[in-house]
Amino acid sequence: MKKTRYIPILLTLTFLLSACGKEAAEVPELKVPVSVEFDTAFVNRGDICNYRYYDAKIIPVTTEIKSEEGGLLKEVLINVGDHVNAGDIIARYNDEEAKARLESLDAEIEYNRKKSICENEIAAERASTSGSELDKLLLKQQKETQALEMQILNEKRAEVLNEIGECDIVAPESGNVVYVANAGYINKDGFIAITADEEKVLARSEFINDQIISRSDSITVFHNGEETKVTPRPYERSDYVAATLRGGTFYTYYDIEKKTDSMKAGDYAQLIIRYNSKKDVLTVPNTTLSMDSEGYYVYKQEKGTRVKCRVAIGVKNELEAEVLDGLSEGDEIYVKN
Repeated sequence: MKKTRYIPILLTLTFLLSACGKEAAEVPELKVPVSVEFDTAFVNRGDICNYRYYDAKIIPVTTEIKSEEGGLLKEVLINVGDHVNAGDIIARYNDEEAKARLESLDAEIEYNRKKSICENEIAAERASTSGSELDKLLLKQQKETQALEMQILNEKRAEVLNEIGECDIVAPESGNVVYVANAGYINKDGFIAITADEEKVLARSEFINDQIISRSDSITVFHNGEETKVTPRPYERSDYVAATLRGGTFYTYYDIEKKTDSMKAGDYAQLIIRYNSKKDVLTVPNTTLSMDSEGYYVYKQEKGTRVKCRVAIGVKNELEAEVLDGLSEGDEIYVKN
């Protein structure tokens, strides 16, 4: 009898304990703090544009000395690595044939000079003896003819001298010789020499087509923390096609508006092309923008409340976007987590 008295009590305790456990399990656990802080940004007014970046290199200004007509290079007076000054003779075409013509002309001029002296002495003596006006007139005409013939010969001589002078090939600019042709026949437009002036530099990048260049608002190079404006040099389309067909590399070259003191040939630089530039427009950081099937939106703070706000976006780059509609300058908007 004593054992059976404790069974109802144990059952009651078990029921109460199980009920307490069930009630504790139903209490919800808080997943988010009651107060959450969000980063915010403001709608600002400023400038915006799109960018293109390219690797670039600072290179020396080179001068290409080509054969205008082609011909036989008699001698080359420079070597790779030499320094030449503007006006220095660097090579000579074969001038032996021209010198032979000059020698022949000099002999003809000297012969005509002596002949004219002799003829004039005879004609003058005849006119003096006869006292004839006709003889005097003939003497005058004879001297005029001799003078004209001598003028023609001297003009031919000047042409040959000029031809001999053109056989001397001079350096148009100062610089170090980086290429020189060997003596021998050289074709029209063939390279005779190339010099490089490291005191004057250019920028060079991979080839950039005309469409990208024409769309650009500005082109600059960034070098050692400084940015300076550059201008693309024109190129011959035929040279580009020829290089492409050969499988070679074709580059775009840029004149540097203002060389900085730190720029040296061989340095790396970054080419920056800006386009779609706009000034004094509303901008927001890209980190504030979200997008769904209907377009862009942001969360704007209004009286301490986050309010979803549709926005129209114009120019957009890696960091920020232009706001065309939906926000005003100074609006506070939330940054995405």
